[in-house]
Amino acid sequence: MAKVYKVGIIGVGFIGPAHMEGIRRQGFEVVAIAEATQSLAEEAAERLLVPKAFGDWKDLIADPEIDVVHIASPNYLHYTHAKAALEAGKHVVCEKPLAMTAEESAELVEIAKEKNLVNAVNFNIRYYPWFRMQKHALMPENWVIVYISSRAATCRIGCYWIPIGIGAWNRSWEVSYALLRISVHIGWIL
Repeated sequence: MAKVYKVGIIGVGFIGPAHMEGIRRQGFEVVAIAEATQSLAEEAAERLLVPKAFGDWKDLIADPEIDVVHIASPNYLHYTHAKAALEAGKHVVCEKPLAMTAEESAELVEIAKEKNLVNAVNFNIRYYPWFRMQKHALMPENWVIVYISSRAATCRIGCYWIPIGIGAWNRSWEVSYALLRISVHIGWIL
């Protein structure tokens, strides 16, 4: 019989519960969650039917029952959480991005390789029914390309150009960052 991996999830706010549903559907057991405070963790654990709740993510990583740490915390924390989990001998599945810099990502890849651990980035939205439907609606005669440069970002669907951020890159980091985060999902329609 195949091993049933036990998963701990760091961050069950916005996207964490959606990931949890996917994890459970794949036959993995979610045994713990970690949130910013103990009360938030306990409330979420009760709502999501998870047996263990941690108000400190370090306690989740230290739990010997957990085989896999699934990271759905805010982006700027991904590297810290993933590095600690890998160093503790846990497999890691992380919501995008894995880290905030290429150097941090490379370090995580190296740690995983040295310890023979999985270190994966999750793109579960590509399996959402809406995105699957859009792929079939756009293919084969239509297609989507996202073009991002220092001056503009546009989305081309068939022969129509839709501006989605002209000139925003240089004026607003927030707008540009949001565009980059969303454009990843547009690419999965293809």
